[in-house]
Amino acid sequence: MIAASVLSAFLVCPQSGSAEGRAPHGIELVRSIPIGEKVCTVRFSDDGRQARVRLHEDEGEDVLAPRDVPIIDCDTFALRWTRELAPMLYTHSRSWAPFPDQLKIEANVDDRTVSIEDLLNKETLTVVELDGTPGNIRMSPDGTDFVVICTEPDSLVWINTASLEVVTKLTEGVGPDPVQLTNLPGGRLALINNQGGGTVSVLDYGSRKIVDVIPVEEGPASISLHPDGRFAYVACEQAETICVLGLPIEERVEPTEFKKNEVLILGTIHGGHETSERFDLPLLDGFIREVNPDYILAEIPPNRARAAMEGFLRDGKISEPRVMRFPEYLDVVYPLTRELDFEIIPTAGWTEPMARFRSNRLRAISEDPDRAEEWAEYQAASLAAEECQEAAGEGDDPYFVNSTAYDGCVELDLAVYDRLFNDELGPGGWTAINNSHYGNIAKALDKYAGQGKRFLITYGAGHKGWFLRELRKRTDIDLVEVAPFLMKVEAKLGRR
Repeated sequence: MIAASVLSAFLVCPQSGSAEGRAPHGIELVRSIPIGEKVCTVRFSDDGRQARVRLHEDEGEDVLAPRDVPIIDCDTFALRWTRELAPMLYTHSRSWAPFPDQLKIEANVDDRTVSIEDLLNKETLTVVELDGTPGNIRMSPDGTDFVVICTEPDSLVWINTASLEVVTKLTEGVGPDPVQLTNLPGGRLALINNQGGGTVSVLDYGSRKIVDVIPVEEGPASISLHPDGRFAYVACEQAETICVLGLPIEERVEPTEFKKNEVLILGTIHGGHETSERFDLPLLDGFIREVNPDYILAEIPPNRARAAMEGFLRDGKISEPRVMRFPEYLDVVYPLTRELDFEIIPTAGWTEPMARFRSNRLRAISEDPDRAEEWAEYQAASLAAEECQEAAGEGDDPYFVNSTAYDGCVELDLAVYDRLFNDELGPGGWTAINNSHYGNIAKALDKYAGQGKRFLITYGAGHKGWFLRELRKRTDIDLVEVAPFLMKVEAKLGRR
């Protein structure tokens, strides 16, 4: 049986709303505020106390002619009109995650496609054909997919940011003439205003399904989130009304008794596990069984994790290209989800554009006569690291690979690499990529802080020393040595 926690992490979604009572997602219409003029959108004051309604006939913020504008008191929902000599400074609601710095997506309405460009390498990666006409495009809160709103037919289309392919199409529950997708705080739900139907659809990201349709007023043209995340203001243009939706607040539940989490880091050797007689796959399997973690923080990019798990659940094997390169996941971690109750949390900051940019820059540096001295220094550091490892231990000895001596040898090489090239390698520099990896690791540790859980971090051994330096700064975890667990497994395998 596949562990319930794994299913929950990747496939299982919250229950949808029902016709009986308030929907479990907690979104409901709490107020309709008649304006009496066609409305376009709402902007909020910096302190969140007022909402300025922009009217259809407004010519823009830089128009200085005096005019009457509607202002909503966000505490009482009372409406007043005020005379403005010049527009007050109100800010747009930021209701979506930004696109990754490395990618740009653009809708091509005429030919019903979207173009995806690699900004790092300055090239168009692909043009994706769609069944409908693309409009509003947003990033999923976890950064794994572009979500494209289409019309004719009205639908949502998910394009994965790793494969750059359409992975999900959704029509059921999407109302007529969908306009805008607004991600809600917490990253679980989103709202879609259906301008042709006087409704707002509630999207659940876990299931990729519409779980409710909320009637508002005619012609919902835009949705603006209040800064405190408790309300969404829907500008219903044709009805000349602002509809206010009450939103759920997903507050963190603090443990009644704070217990430090335990964290182990296992440095892996990737393909070396298939050929090594000491640090082989049976040892990895036994190690994870012995550790019995609650969470495995894996060297898997978040935008590849869902495809990997879906393939494993469907076919019993991994077909996602990046994940299947690592035998520790392909042959050990994913199969163990059938027997052990742990959740795989993808934390790698690696992306294909970043890797390509790094390779191209390193090749250019190595071939540049003006950089010959720097390249020679780096090559000498790499040789010194190899000699250090040969002198200190065996490259497939799990104890050596997971020792401070190994980390010291790695530092001989990567400290020079980092000093010479980090800045110009962009997100692929050594410090940059470790910051990206560790940012995701820290995020997971923060989420479950104080719960007394056990975390196993599995990354290529070269990253281990860098991570340990950062983890030692935390006061909410206990770092646990891996050697005692390795010894127990070796004894069980008859190697001791």
